[in-house]
Amino acid sequence: MTPKDAVDGIIAELVALDVRLGGDDASLANPWEEIKEQLQNELSVYWPAYLETMRQFVAGFVASSNEDELAQLGTALKCTSKDGVERKLLERLLARGKKERINYSPFDFEYFCYPLLDFTVNGRVLERAGLDRCYAQVFFSAAAPTGELGTVECSRIESILSREHFELARARNWPVGRGE
Repeated sequence: MTPKDAVDGIIAELVALDVRLGGDDASLANPWEEIKEQLQNELSVYWPAYLETMRQFVAGFVASSNEDELAQLGTALKCTSKDGVERKLLERLLARGKKERINYSPFDFEYFCYPLLDFTVNGRVLERAGLDRCYAQVFFSAAAPTGELGTVECSRIESILSREHFELARARNWPVGRGE
């Protein structure tokens, strides 16, 4: 067994876990996505519980491995003890979480607008980039009639638009001012 196989197995167990470590209202699909989100953005006050959960899954994985598998892992990880194998697998699990793409579920809207200074920004969501961020947005306004790419915090969004309202704003050459 390779360390990659071991980490893949641990991740599969985390993905299959039928609870949300962040609570029932967590918006990510599974605990592994929650872990990646924290590692790549900001650790929550509950991070010690996430870390302990990962340690338990790693320890359980190592405990359920047979002697040959442990010997292969120990050799590949340059460890001579079970504790060393657990520590190295946890390090690899954390490293994978820091770099693996987070699979955010899409927002339930595609078009939006919000006021900015004296004009209205109209946008189309291309991809979700975080729990409260839209990534690779196409922004349209009187200031940028052909659009721009960028990121917007969802708290800025004042209104969700239908495709028809968005197209109407486009046809009107992206009106300026609030309420237009």
